[in-house]
Amino acid sequence: IERLKRVSGETWRTRRIQAMFAASTNRNVRLAVAFSALISAASSMWSANLPTYVLVLTGSNVAVGMTSGVQGICRLIAAFPAGYLADKCRRDGIIRISGMVGIVGTALLMSVLLETHFQQETVLGYKALCVAVGVMGVFMGMNNPPIESLFADSIPLGKRTKLYTIKQSVYVFSSAIGPALSLGMYLVLGNNWSLWPALTLVLCLSGAMMLAPAILCFFFNDDLALGEESGSVSESASMLSVNGQEQQEEKICFGCISESVLVPALVCGGDFVISFASGMTVRFFPVFFSHDLKLSPIMVNLVYVLNPIGMGLGTMFAKHLASFTSRPLATILLKVSGISLLVIMCFVKHVPLIIALFVVRTSLMNSNQALSRSIIMDFVPKKHRGKWNTIESVNVFSWAGSAVLGGFLVDSIGYRHTFLATAVMQFLSLVPWFLLIPLVPNERDYEVIPTATTAIGSQASDLRLPLLDEGKKAEDEA
Repeated sequence: IERLKRVSGETWRTRRIQAMFAASTNRNVRLAVAFSALISAASSMWSANLPTYVLVLTGSNVAVGMTSGVQGICRLIAAFPAGYLADKCRRDGIIRISGMVGIVGTALLMSVLLETHFQQETVLGYKALCVAVGVMGVFMGMNNPPIESLFADSIPLGKRTKLYTIKQSVYVFSSAIGPALSLGMYLVLGNNWSLWPALTLVLCLSGAMMLAPAILCFFFNDDLALGEESGSVSESASMLSVNGQEQQEEKICFGCISESVLVPALVCGGDFVISFASGMTVRFFPVFFSHDLKLSPIMVNLVYVLNPIGMGLGTMFAKHLASFTSRPLATILLKVSGISLLVIMCFVKHVPLIIALFVVRTSLMNSNQALSRSIIMDFVPKKHRGKWNTIESVNVFSWAGSAVLGGFLVDSIGYRHTFLATAVMQFLSLVPWFLLIPLVPNERDYEVIPTATTAIGSQASDLRLPLLDEGKKAEDEA
């Protein structure tokens, strides 16, 4: 570390730029960002209109929650074996299998939507829709652990927050595409919540858009992942040696748990609680807007066009906030602000103010996703990243499972009281983040942690430099 600190400032900045350029031009990184954009555009169109479609089809808020629950359960069932196999075999092979499932699911979904309309079978159509949504859940559950692990493997340590922020910003900005397309279709097909033609054709288009990310799954390649420079903090630290002895990872929490386990566990624990709480309300916001606030389809989709803009700006703001404080503290500040706005929403009656509060609240609550993901990938060794990405998928199940509970609550106590119950649970999710403050340093501190190759190279360089002329020195630095 001391030898690296003696490197001139100009050379050190050059190396940082070169490392970032190499990471951003890695094909797996580009594919992961493109995949996020495509699946975000399709799923945003889907999620903004499916709850209302199910409510109009069945007349039940419980059915809305059940549809989300089926997708979440199937996603969880697929995520566990995918995450396990991602650490045992080639990740690109699992991603390709998920692409095949996505193509099948897309065809099944579109056929179910059209068949439900032409056959006028409400009960049978709803059951078939649950099956199709379940297949799409398998697709998303299978691709998430290996793609996220391969993305992390293709980025050097200390550079993840920036690239995860870029990926998350692309994801949230792309989620404006779906509602924007929906808005245009409602202008042409009719500004009303009828099953045919508006809702059915909008959902068919969202299903067809799922083909693009499914096809993209066939182009990821494990051979393009980086080596030890994409390892975790513990792996990079253990590569260093002091007097010929390898350093062991420090045990914390009364000497029982290592940081590579405790830190990701706290992040996932906080995410689990807040996902479970959010699931009781997220699926019901479109229904709340359409049936409680009496907004038209165009107005509802306009809200969901504005949402991603705020979320993208919030993601970039979160990155800058974390650079001045720390990632856990930045997360706490953003979450407290977002939860407070949800509480205010429960007591406001003025519709434009409710919409404004909703957009700002959603932006703040979703702005830390890149931070939490980068913390997990910084502390988890490469060989365990598939498993931890699977554990993160449990949050998806909790989010979808609590949607069923949310359906019962909405029918029993109404939308606003359900939102208030959600806010109380979300405040509880901040406890693990307070525990993370002393454990997670500012990411800039990682820039002085060399990998084994860097450390050995710097030692060898110190031995060679006196014997080299100026031209050779320049060549060696390059």
